[in-house]
Amino acid sequence: MWTLEQSGFDPATAKAFEGLFTQGWSWVHVRGSYEQGVPGEEQDAAYERRAANVTSEKFRERVSKWGCYVPGVFGPHPTLNAEMVNLPWPLEFRVVVDGVELEPGGRSEAGSADHDLRRLDLRTGVLRREVQWCVGGRQVELVFERFVSCVREGLIAQRVKMKASERCGVELVAGIDAQVRTNGHDHFESVQFGARGAWITCDVRTDGEDLVRTACALRHDGEGTQVELDARRGAWRAVVEAGPKEARAEKITFVRRGEAPPPSPRDVPAFDELLREQGEAMQREWDCCDVEIEGDEGSQLAMRAALYHLIRAHPRRSAVAIDAKGYAGEAYWGRFFWDTEAYLLPFYMHTRPDLARQLCAFRVHTLEGARANARRYGYAGARYAWESDHRGIECCPNWQYADHEVHVTADVVHGFEHYGRATGDEAFLKGEAREVVLETARYWLGRVSRRAGDGRVHLLGVMGPDEYTPISSNNSYTNRMVARALALAARLADDAGERERFGAVARGLWLPRAGDLVLQCEEWPLLGEPEFERSWPDRGRTYAAQVSQERLYRSKCLKQADVLMLMAMLPHEFSDAEVAAAWREYVPYTTHDSSLSPGAHALVALRLGRQEEAWDFWLRGQGLDLDVSHGGAAEGVHIAACGAMWQMAVYGFAGVKSALETEVLTIGPRLPARWKAMRFPLCWRGSRVRVEIEGGRVRVEHEDGPGLEVNVGGQRRRLRAGASEEWSGR
Repeated sequence: MWTLEQSGFDPATAKAFEGLFTQGWSWVHVRGSYEQGVPGEEQDAAYERRAANVTSEKFRERVSKWGCYVPGVFGPHPTLNAEMVNLPWPLEFRVVVDGVELEPGGRSEAGSADHDLRRLDLRTGVLRREVQWCVGGRQVELVFERFVSCVREGLIAQRVKMKASERCGVELVAGIDAQVRTNGHDHFESVQFGARGAWITCDVRTDGEDLVRTACALRHDGEGTQVELDARRGAWRAVVEAGPKEARAEKITFVRRGEAPPPSPRDVPAFDELLREQGEAMQREWDCCDVEIEGDEGSQLAMRAALYHLIRAHPRRSAVAIDAKGYAGEAYWGRFFWDTEAYLLPFYMHTRPDLARQLCAFRVHTLEGARANARRYGYAGARYAWESDHRGIECCPNWQYADHEVHVTADVVHGFEHYGRATGDEAFLKGEAREVVLETARYWLGRVSRRAGDGRVHLLGVMGPDEYTPISSNNSYTNRMVARALALAARLADDAGERERFGAVARGLWLPRAGDLVLQCEEWPLLGEPEFERSWPDRGRTYAAQVSQERLYRSKCLKQADVLMLMAMLPHEFSDAEVAAAWREYVPYTTHDSSLSPGAHALVALRLGRQEEAWDFWLRGQGLDLDVSHGGAAEGVHIAACGAMWQMAVYGFAGVKSALETEVLTIGPRLPARWKAMRFPLCWRGSRVRVEIEGGRVRVEHEDGPGLEVNVGGQRRRLRAGASEEWSGR
């Protein structure tokens, strides 16, 4: 199962497919919009967007949303602070026969598309559209193909193949359209189109002081081309003769930062050669991470869709991280959240450690921004942004999240520690990351509070992962993550006084409890009942979309896992009785309004042996982007949920313990009943193995690096380099 399909054009689901079909690589990402554009859908409409509760905000209703994003290109928005800039649309490839233009879903007296099918090949990243078009009494067959090269910087390759029942001239229009905005705002200080030899170029200077050059060339079977240029659009126009014999045209586009000219078209191979090198390079990527699921085609397709976006969205050559929508939309403004450490790092640590290190390095590179955030709040040290731009500056326009969701600063250090243990690159902590660990610890010394007559240390006025319980006291997730970060700082500090201060605060932070129940925060028992039966009549919509924020903030209602998130991340720190008590208490109050919720709940459910509930959460997770009928990826893919899918599969159903729990690769499978087998590669502390689980059998094959210890079902063996071992029995 390697293919996502869209059959026909439906305005109700078109935007969801655009997000789901996003293509890209380190240098540029483009939403999966049609090459022809949807009639009547203005892409440069001016409007004012103001941030709201992220689970209740209503986005502008529109059928199609173009998106072209270069990681790291940000600009100032009048109400939203710095945001990723939507750049000129580079994919225009229009087709006209007898004066009639092919349009998505177009059906008129002049022409109709009787068959229109789009397929995204996850294996190669190629989007293919097949159209059978009846126009002027002729049957015209068109095949559009396109991909963003993972080999050649900034290259987008497009091709159209044409056949007709009778010979006819097919007019092609291939260009660049700068009539776009980002969340209603025009970030372009200047736009300059020109024709330079075989290229039409578009130079955009943004209000963030970036220069981005887009250049396109058209190669075709016809004779001659014409240039069309105006202030915000440039295109090639050509006529190709089509008939029973296939005619072809290719469009080459480069999108790059800076003023470097595009290469000569003669130096860019033909589409087929570009496609060959694309397939080979993508296969190498898949070899590092593919999770094979036998016996369940739906799970297999969902898993590979998640992996495709994780492969695509990593910035690689760009000095930034992965934004919350995976460079597939503007809903979260292209910013970087705690998603990086909690949901994305584990996948990369265990498949591509080099890419995981780059995500950690982004936090190191943005230390100055974190210091600026701390100073703005009157603290020493470094405070990482809840919503970070490319510089590390806090950009969240909503005060309750920006001011109080401080756990992200501890999550950054957690990510460093997890990376070091999982990859064996513990030198990273003592080297590049050390100053970040110490500076964040200095921030915590100023952020904690003490109460008269109480020897404990308190964190007051915080918001944990559950964003429906704001400004709380001693949120257990936050307190524990901060204590761990301070304990690590105490181990790394050279100054004896700092070591003692860091250690004392770490020991003084506490988790409020009521018997076996770890309380989400001190105020939890005092909150009101949400009365879901009355206040949440439509379970097909989020809870936050149906009640006021005031009600959210005074009620026992969780947006997502909070205490259970802590237990999913650090399972070895809690007893079965504590985990069971937390499950009984918090699951009935959890709305799962957040896409981050299913993954954590599935892991905890499996810990408790609640296999059916874990399966339900898996299904909920796999539908987040694939279920286009409920919006899916309309505003961008849920990239953190893609990482959570990998965690549910590998940490959950395969039962691989995290490196925070054990130094020994430990596997305890609990596959769903319908999964006959599961196979996946795994990097563990400098070694690479391939794991196969089938029935009661587990086979681990060593592929690279030193030999290692492997524990399956309590049976521990030494796996020698180049060898394989098999365990049988349940």
